[in-house]
Amino acid sequence: MTPPPAPPPAPKPAAAPKPAAKAPLSGFGDIDLITGTGQQAQQSAPPPSHAAVAPKPAVTPPKPAAAPPKVVAAPPKPVVTPPAPVAAPPKQTRTAAIEKPKAKTPTGTRKDSITFAPNATDPSGSAVAAVRTLAASLAASMDDSARVQLMAYGGQKGEKSSDTRRLSLKRALVIRQLLIDDGIPSERIDVFALGGAEDDGPLDRVDVFLKG
Repeated sequence: MTPPPAPPPAPKPAAAPKPAAKAPLSGFGDIDLITGTGQQAQQSAPPPSHAAVAPKPAVTPPKPAAAPPKVVAAPPKPVVTPPAPVAAPPKQTRTAAIEKPKAKTPTGTRKDSITFAPNATDPSGSAVAAVRTLAASLAASMDDSARVQLMAYGGQKGEKSSDTRRLSLKRALVIRQLLIDDGIPSERIDVFALGGAEDDGPLDRVDVFLKG
């Protein structure tokens, strides 16, 4: 015989329902879903998110100030000293040298004697006229080798100082120039400044000789 089937197990009493889980609502506190009561929860601020750090502005370093241009002092201009004006050489006054006479006595023929006042260097007017007449006579009688000699005297008898010789020289040069003006070549005239005369003739005179 087949045994009878076992009776089904008695059903377990149903478990009491668990209270519904509290579901958080946005902007509210926890509310009991069953009773609808509960404290409103303060809205929790979302946790701060790491804010994007703004990039630091690129700091461009200031350009170094340009150094002021060096002022190069111009070298001082050399002081040009103008050359001192060259002094003109002093004019040379040609004067006849006073030398000892080459001959104390004339070697020619005396043609005339021109007298002067004491210490005078210029002949009188009548003496000048006599020299001009004499010049014409000399020019007519001179040949190619003839020369005129002027023997000049001045000062006291026999005095041979520089002053008497200078005085006699000035007298001879005056007569020489008169002869040249009247046609006697200057290179044919010889001058002798003798100072004081040693003979018995006039002390202040110029003797004119023709040497042929």
